[in-house]
Amino acid sequence: MYTSASGVAYVCNGATGLTGATGATGAAGPAGAVGQAGPVGPVGPAGAIGPVGPSGAIGPVGPVGPVGPAGAIGPIGLAGPSGAVGPIGPAGPAGAVGPVGPVGPAGSMGPIGPAGPAGAVGQIGPVGPVGPIGPTGPAGPAGAVGQTGPTGATGATGATGATGSAGLNGRDGTSVSGAVEDAGVNCAFGGMRYTSASGVSYVCNGATGGAGAAGVSVTSAVEDAGVNCASGGMKYTSASGVSYVCNGATGQQGPAGTFTPGATVAAVFGVSPQPLFQNQYFVLEATNAYAIQLRSVSSTTEQRWSILYPTW
Repeated sequence: MYTSASGVAYVCNGATGLTGATGATGAAGPAGAVGQAGPVGPVGPAGAIGPVGPSGAIGPVGPVGPVGPAGAIGPIGLAGPSGAVGPIGPAGPAGAVGPVGPVGPAGSMGPIGPAGPAGAVGQIGPVGPVGPIGPTGPAGPAGAVGQTGPTGATGATGATGATGSAGLNGRDGTSVSGAVEDAGVNCAFGGMRYTSASGVSYVCNGATGGAGAAGVSVTSAVEDAGVNCASGGMKYTSASGVSYVCNGATGQQGPAGTFTPGATVAAVFGVSPQPLFQNQYFVLEATNAYAIQLRSVSSTTEQRWSILYPTW
């Protein structure tokens, strides 16, 4: 019986071959009558084994007589000494292979033998049908953002799509209303409260700041004609510095005016608390195309002016 990874196999012995020819047996003496078996005596001590005598020549085999009836089995006699083992005769021809016996129980698996060399790669078989798409696996982590590629050329402008339908009108809005918010929880120093569709919000006044530094009043003085004002003017001094308001250059002498008989001259006089002009003349056009003369005389504290115009 052989046991391997592939199962259990049996290699059976063939049937016993025919007995080879027996050598000549010597003449057998006549067999004496079998006496009755006496009682078995006690076994004596075993004597010393004598030397084995030489084997006599084997006589020819006589004819086989008829088999007599089997006698009763007598008691087993004492075992005689074992004779010498004769030489092994030549092996008879192999008998026919007998039928395979039933498979015996599987024996325990022996150790796995070493792997044999890899066989040659077979040809690729035809592609089988595509199996159904499996469920989508979980999304992997986002990869790093690649570098921005160069900007492609601007494509041709597509055709203008159809104008969509007008959407629904929205709800009417709510105007924002404002009101003064007194100092309190919402505005510690007061402010404004604005109410709109999104709710109420407050714009609060800040805390009163500390007293500022004392200001510097603006002072003015007549500036004579010179580097700062070619035709003279006024010099004003304030916290930001000194600035000048200069007179324009004196104009050319105008043509002599004419006086129409019968006309009278009216005069208007006034005094302004602040200086406005310095010895300047203004020509204004009246509706009757006659000139009106404005003369101004200024000082650092007030402005005196007069207007002369004809009447009819």
